[in-house]
Amino acid sequence: MGSFARSPRSRSRRYAAFVVAAAVAGMAVLTTAAPRGTGPAALAADEDPLFLLMQSLANEHGTVLVMGEAIVTDKDALLDVTGRNDQVNDIFGGGYVWLPTVPDWLRDDVLSCNNPDVACPKAGSDDGAFAEGAYLFYERLAAPPGSIAATERGEWGPILALRQYQTAPIAPGEPFGGASHAVITRNDRGVKDVLYFSFVNGKFEMFATNARSFWRDNDFITLVPKAKEIQTDPVGWDVYAYSSDGTAAGTGRDTLRGLDGAPLLTFDPAPSVDFENAPAVSVAPSTSAAPSGPSGAASASAPVAESPGAGPTEPTSGIGTLWAILAILVILVVVAIVFWLLFGRRRKPTASAPAAPESPFPEPASTSEPPTPEPPVGPLGSVEPGTPDPEPVPPPIPPVAPPPPPRQCDAGDEEWREERPAQSFVVPPPGAKVHITSDPTTAALEAWLFTFGFPRGAPIPAFALLSNEDRDRMLTGLPTTPTEIDWTIEFQLDDYRLACQRRWVCDAGAWVPTDELRLLESGPDPYAGRYAVDGPELTEEDVRRIWTDARDVLVAAEAVASSMASYRAGCASDASGGAPGSAPMAPG
Repeated sequence: MGSFARSPRSRSRRYAAFVVAAAVAGMAVLTTAAPRGTGPAALAADEDPLFLLMQSLANEHGTVLVMGEAIVTDKDALLDVTGRNDQVNDIFGGGYVWLPTVPDWLRDDVLSCNNPDVACPKAGSDDGAFAEGAYLFYERLAAPPGSIAATERGEWGPILALRQYQTAPIAPGEPFGGASHAVITRNDRGVKDVLYFSFVNGKFEMFATNARSFWRDNDFITLVPKAKEIQTDPVGWDVYAYSSDGTAAGTGRDTLRGLDGAPLLTFDPAPSVDFENAPAVSVAPSTSAAPSGPSGAASASAPVAESPGAGPTEPTSGIGTLWAILAILVILVVVAIVFWLLFGRRRKPTASAPAAPESPFPEPASTSEPPTPEPPVGPLGSVEPGTPDPEPVPPPIPPVAPPPPPRQCDAGDEEWREERPAQSFVVPPPGAKVHITSDPTTAALEAWLFTFGFPRGAPIPAFALLSNEDRDRMLTGLPTTPTEIDWTIEFQLDDYRLACQRRWVCDAGAWVPTDELRLLESGPDPYAGRYAVDGPELTEEDVRRIWTDARDVLVAAEAVASSMASYRAGCASDASGGAPGSAPMAPG
């Protein structure tokens, strides 16, 4: 290309344009570097509740919250509790983050086991368990968890599906369906504990944990160490809330996804959160206000420094005023430089010496060394084309995935696992009778027994269905003053024990359930029932007592017979269409 000449005035204008662009870029840097919550772009208190809670905790302990990407959050509708809603079991929303480093103040102060709003495992918690980082799970409730009645039991915490682990079946009304693990904080009438559950051999079993939890206002936080407790990558998640006064009518629970048999929520990669020492001007703000319901998460791509004084939605002061003053000074300096470049350096053009092609950067001072271009200021695109791009800031390093668990089985292995807990059933045998020996007897009793033929006795269902009025009619004529009475009510029941099992096979190193069921059965083992009064000083009231006791037992046995039939039917049919087998159950 041919050379070209440019006048000093043109160059001055060029410099002025670059200075203005640099000033604008500088203002952009000032704006993006300004502390979150300081200025018109500050978040409302209910916009990102987990962020605001963590920011408040960080400021209270003289540190600054640093985030690489948006916190993962999800919302839940109110008043969708299954059962009784007492607000402490009604979830507003939930979320999670990854803490590669757990600061000492979070472990030893906020989560100190001596705090009344902290729950630790009863067996104790090892401080060193958090050395490899931890996952922080969050749920916001309609009422503070600490407000649960002293006579009730509450439970809160995350539900997880970890890669390569067996998960519980998904079924309507099953809050842990689809999960392999759950970290549940239980407050049982004021006694707090943190429990770690893993789905093993078809049921959730409890293991030791170092997790801790705490609550502030309506927010509930669970900190789960990665070491030994999050062995593989999570692939699904949810949070759980439950409360009960000990009765079925007084029990209710909630999850983010609802209790209608839906799968767990997809676990997106957890954003990394860290803490740095706060600048000297940082002052801890007041705690966050009571929630009015969460909304979507907001991202924060730069280190965050909380402003002093008022909460995040109030007008700024202090450091915010300092930023405003600096901005005004920058503008005044820029105006002065532009004025001087445009009007203070006017020279006559010289045609004898063509100017060299202009650099996109301001000319350096005179030196014997070649000038070294300075990096561009501000975001990409704020300088002229041809400027080399700045080095991109690397994203935060995600947590290293722990090694997968060892192979659980070898190809060709199979085993039968408990599908439903084994149960015992004491039921009436088909056609069994209640035999009554009566001395003295009554005319009403004899007439009633006569209708059932030989041998003497009444079918168990007929005896169990008699009302109190029928009973009293049968006893009319017995002595009401103490005398010699000999009455016996006898019957036989059968004791069965049933167990429903499902066949599991090994597939690619992991146990997989099949559709094949079988029912194991033992019994019947005879059970004799005998109720009697025999001797002097007895009255009609004594006979009425043994009659009532015998009838209550038989009424219960009739109900157990219905439960036994339901158990058999449940094992005989499978949602996948599998056909059951049958086998005798070993003794004991």
